Amino acid sequence: MEKKIKFSVLLSLYNKESPIFLSESLQSVINQTVAPDQIVIVYDGFISESLKAVVNSLETDIPLDIIQLAENVGLGRALNEGLKYCKYSYVARMDTDDICHKRRFEYQIKFLQNNPNVTLLGTSVHEFDDDGRREKKLPITHNDICKFARTKNPFNHMSVMFKKDDILKVGGYRHHLYMEDYNLWLRIIKMDLLLRT
Repeated sequence: MEKKIKFSVLLSLYNKESPIFLSESLQSVINQTVAPDQIVIVYDGFISESLKAVVNSLETDIPLDIIQLAENVGLGRALNEGLKYCKYSYVARMDTDDICHKRRFEYQIKFLQNNPNVTLLGTSVHEFDDDGRREKKLPITHNDICKFARTKNPFNHMSVMFKKDDILKVGGYRHHLYMEDYNLWLRIIKMDLLLRT
């Protein structure tokens, strides 16, 4: 049997997050059918005791690394800091107010094992609002992703898994308010690295 790809999960926590959402998010990570090998949480500036209590109460054998930043630096810079502590060659992004499908990592790891030339892999997401939920689908093939990226963000950031070294090679995240991810994807496309959803 093929050896499983080891991977880290990277999250950035901001003080205004809901403790309930954070708890649900972290539970969805630790209850995956394929568990991560490390969870890295960046505390982006001051974090309330109620949020810290959620993290501290997490019952898991998965190694958990907490990175405390002295001040709030924004998502892109916080993620770059977190990448320094990710021990494995693949990194899964997760937001602190999102919930993963329980087989997300299983599906992504299987795809990446079968397609080792892919740098970044995303998924569709279900967004919830007062009226229920809707699926946010995006292009699937590399060529369609590149075309779509000319006018819109081709990935749901919280759903991606990527090769850490390739992300660092293109300069990592840059500070672009609300566009840290889109800016990164455009630089990956420019380097002609393979993308899939």
